[in-house]
Amino acid sequence: MSRLIRFLAAAALLVLSSVQLQATHAYGGEITWKCFTTGPNAGKFKFYMILYRDCGSGNATLPGGTVPLNSNSPAGAITLTQVGVNTDVSPSCYVTPSPIRCNISASGEGALEEARYESAFINLTGTPPAGGWQFSYSLCCRPNTLTNLVNPGSQNLFLRAVMYPYSISGTPQNTNPCYDSSPRFLEPPKSVICTGYEYTYAQFAFDDDLDSIYYDWAPSLTSAGTAIGYVSPYTAISPLPNGGTPAQLNNVTGNITLNASAGGSYATSVKVSAFRCGQLIAEVFRDIPMAIKNNCPNLPTGSPNTPPTLAVSNIPGYQGVTPVVVNGDTAYYEATVFAGQQVRFNLVSQDPQLLPNFLPQTIGFIPSGGQFGVPLSNAVTGCLNPPCATVTPVAPQTSLVNPLNNEVLFNWLTSCNHIAYQGTQCGSPINSYTFAMRMQDNFCPIPAVSVKSVVINVVSTIPVPPDMTNACASVNANGTVSINWGFPADTGMNFDSYVIYHSASPTTLFTVLDTVFNYATLGYTHAAPAVGANYYYIRSKGGCDFLSIPSDTLQTIGLSLNSLPATNSYVAELTWNGSWSGYSQAYEVWRRGIAPTTAWQLIDTTSALTYRDTVNVCGQNLEYQIRTNTGCASSNKSDFFSDQVNTDVLVIDSVSVVNGQVVIAWAPGTSNDIVDYYLLKLTSGTWSPIDTIKPGTTMPYSIPGSIESVKDHYKIISSDSCGNLSSDLLVTAANNMVLTENMDPCEGVMRLRWNTYRGWGPAGVKQYELWMEETPTGGVTSKTLVGIKGPTDSTFSMRNLNSGTTYCWYARAVDTATSKTSSSNKVCITSLAVQRSRLLYLAKASVREDDGVELVCFIDRDADIVHFDVQRADELGAPFKSLGLLPKPITGPWEFRFKDFTANPKDHRYAYRVVATDSCGNIDTSSNIGRTMVLEVDEQDNLTNILKWNPYADFMGGTDRYEIYRAVQPSGGFQLVGSTADTLFQDNTRPLGDYSGLIAYRVVAVEGLNPLAFRDADGSIFRSTSTTAMAEFKPRIFIPNSFNPKSEVVANRVWRPAQIYVSPGSYSLEVYDRWGQRVFETSDELKGWDGKLNSSYAPQGVYTFKLMYRSIEGERVERIGTLNLLY
Repeated sequence: MSRLIRFLAAAALLVLSSVQLQATHAYGGEITWKCFTTGPNAGKFKFYMILYRDCGSGNATLPGGTVPLNSNSPAGAITLTQVGVNTDVSPSCYVTPSPIRCNISASGEGALEEARYESAFINLTGTPPAGGWQFSYSLCCRPNTLTNLVNPGSQNLFLRAVMYPYSISGTPQNTNPCYDSSPRFLEPPKSVICTGYEYTYAQFAFDDDLDSIYYDWAPSLTSAGTAIGYVSPYTAISPLPNGGTPAQLNNVTGNITLNASAGGSYATSVKVSAFRCGQLIAEVFRDIPMAIKNNCPNLPTGSPNTPPTLAVSNIPGYQGVTPVVVNGDTAYYEATVFAGQQVRFNLVSQDPQLLPNFLPQTIGFIPSGGQFGVPLSNAVTGCLNPPCATVTPVAPQTSLVNPLNNEVLFNWLTSCNHIAYQGTQCGSPINSYTFAMRMQDNFCPIPAVSVKSVVINVVSTIPVPPDMTNACASVNANGTVSINWGFPADTGMNFDSYVIYHSASPTTLFTVLDTVFNYATLGYTHAAPAVGANYYYIRSKGGCDFLSIPSDTLQTIGLSLNSLPATNSYVAELTWNGSWSGYSQAYEVWRRGIAPTTAWQLIDTTSALTYRDTVNVCGQNLEYQIRTNTGCASSNKSDFFSDQVNTDVLVIDSVSVVNGQVVIAWAPGTSNDIVDYYLLKLTSGTWSPIDTIKPGTTMPYSIPGSIESVKDHYKIISSDSCGNLSSDLLVTAANNMVLTENMDPCEGVMRLRWNTYRGWGPAGVKQYELWMEETPTGGVTSKTLVGIKGPTDSTFSMRNLNSGTTYCWYARAVDTATSKTSSSNKVCITSLAVQRSRLLYLAKASVREDDGVELVCFIDRDADIVHFDVQRADELGAPFKSLGLLPKPITGPWEFRFKDFTANPKDHRYAYRVVATDSCGNIDTSSNIGRTMVLEVDEQDNLTNILKWNPYADFMGGTDRYEIYRAVQPSGGFQLVGSTADTLFQDNTRPLGDYSGLIAYRVVAVEGLNPLAFRDADGSIFRSTSTTAMAEFKPRIFIPNSFNPKSEVVANRVWRPAQIYVSPGSYSLEVYDRWGQRVFETSDELKGWDGKLNSSYAPQGVYTFKLMYRSIEGERVERIGTLNLLY
């Protein structure tokens, strides 16, 4: 049993030893490839891999010899061979050797070893799939000291890179020969930093093809597709301690910026994607080790070491760089220049801090960038595309390493060599170059670093083609072709030449005809063009030897002539091609005679590519040419033509009546060969000429022998110099309009009628307008549009004509375009229409003292009235009855007065009106209503009377007020006692005293301001009087119910009634006690009982009185009652 235990223990030890041998403490690395384009291996790839391990004391080394690079590419597993030996790349500082070194420092302290591997030259034949060809390498295992990964010691380091397909014009490209190198890293990994200050680490990936690069975080993998878990709060996109917020990764420059807040050892992975023409073409992943120390030594002053300052200082007169600010911080600096421009600026760094030995810290400038020369002062070699960017110390400084201060000069003279092919094939001649400017001190054990990234975009303008707006290719008389063009819209930075291309067909290959190097030369003559059509386009050359896109294609204008008919031709049918696709202006048709030769004549313009010319010569050879307004001319074509027809189609503008004369107007013929015009009139169904008119005669033309009141039809034709007449069948006949009238005096209606207008073709008439001229007797004539009728309506009626006024009417036709008119003859009359009353006003209806009703009515002296019917209704709304007919006065005043003695105005509120009858026996008009007023009186016990009456109707000026008059009977006259705007009035009669009897009342309605200033016969304002109403004053007696003979108030010591309105001599008063004994009597209404009986005061108590008297009217009154005797 003990032997078995010893065996197992030995086996276990062996296993543990094997695991330790495999545990390489793999820390990071990257895989890249390069496409070789020159030399014997052009078109082949070479793959590279760099591995990093934590080389703290006691750790295993990286593999040597060969390692397999796995892939799903046609090459399968690719063998990589180590190049050189493993190298210690731990941070170096002023202490020699550095405090952090392999096999000396503890694991996790930042000691770092590097091994490099590369493959042989290989071909990859085929096209990568959409997901790309994956290249990967796996190595066990990661260090246990990693702070941000879960169980890091049991996790593999898995490196990968992806090659994606690339298409040109939609066609995927075969990778044999190769066409792309992956991005490569020019900045070594930064393995150690300190906490306590902001630090920026530049990854600095560089693409030899100048593809666009984009940086992003990626997860750390342990195998293909398997990510390693992160210790919270760390994640793949936040793998570093930065005070609770993710460290910043600049997607453009790849700079990682953080202010480390915790110590430890951290694994990170960054993905670098390369894009060409917007297509993802490659991805490489860099796993970066980073140790963060929170116990870094301090300066002699006790403060922590901080990075040197670093500032960019532009130099006046040179292209500088400007900061690009993201989220309030400068992310990088940038400049965009045209190829050929020079970029110059200074980088200034300072570090006043001391080393522990109290010596100044040394600042070293250590840049990264594929476009830097080697050495940095060399502008010729060492960079991707010379001239190279250089960096030199600024005097008096002589080195790029200097204590306290370090100032260097960046200088780059760009050229067209810096515009890569990939950029131009995407249609964007621009390439971006990134430079990492790093200033580093020499503090131990961890030097502090400041980094500024600078992006310089080098662009070249793409020339634009010449302006072809007025360009043409013109055929010359000698058969050569002259072409011309305009200046390009924008020449960019420079101009090299115009390149002229030619072809005999638009579908065959265009070849270079010639090159014009003078920018101001805008024309070229092709001495030996092809027979027939010739096509040209022009390209501008400039920038970095770039050609513009082709201009629009010019072509010579080829003219074809077809003579119609084949014999005795008189029509030239012309066809031609356009001068170029962008030409949108009119073509000019030119013609001249041959034998004898005449001057060229412009006969027409057209935007079409065909034209028919009906010739107007009697027999001659004619030559044709097509031109543009830009100066292009076609070839010439000719033939013999003889004018056999006159194709003029004349259009009559209008036939109208002007000042009693029928006139005609027409548009001139389209032919230039017109000798005479012939005016035709339709007579008995035949068109006959009635006049000959010369061209140029002023329009409109008066038609001889025409009668405005007779309708006629007309046409116009022309005759050319060869005696050919134009066809009258193609001419639309036009007629004059004849207007007639019919007046009915009694109806007062003027009826007008006219014949419709013909002559404007299918569109015809839009409307007819009726115009009237009105001339009052002795007045001024005015013209008015009185009606508009539709195109099929030719009648019009009009009323309300004034008798004795002269009226004239005419009709006017308007075409649908409202551009042409035709007027009829004019008809005039002096109106015989019955003149209606303009005035019939009942000024008042007033009740007379004899109870008759007086009416006053104003009339229109000019109205054709025979008589007036005076009518009355018992009430408003009741039927009217005639009271009699009154003839119209012959002379003024133009009014009449009428008295109605048949009325009973006290019983009726009469309504009066006057109705006029005209000379045709028709009712002309009716006056306003005149309504009488009935007055009513209510007698009140408080010595007042309430008066009520109906409103008066109606004054033209309205009722201003009502005046109240009162008369005391029997002999008193009426007196004004008040006025009101109401129909209710209260009259106080107390001022009349002891009067008893009758009172008479009247109310008078007074007119307001009359708008026609009508007045009564005496010149006063019109008034209307109401009926008379009577009120009786009856005797009134006040009888006290108590008295005290011994009262201190003298008036209360005697009891008696207070009499008012008692007839004298009729008064009797008796007082009785409760036993019926009479204790007092008198016939004097002024004497009362003093309370005594037989000279002594009667007992207190209730007594009875009996009062008898007669009123003024003789009415007997008796009153019996009781009274109280008090002491």
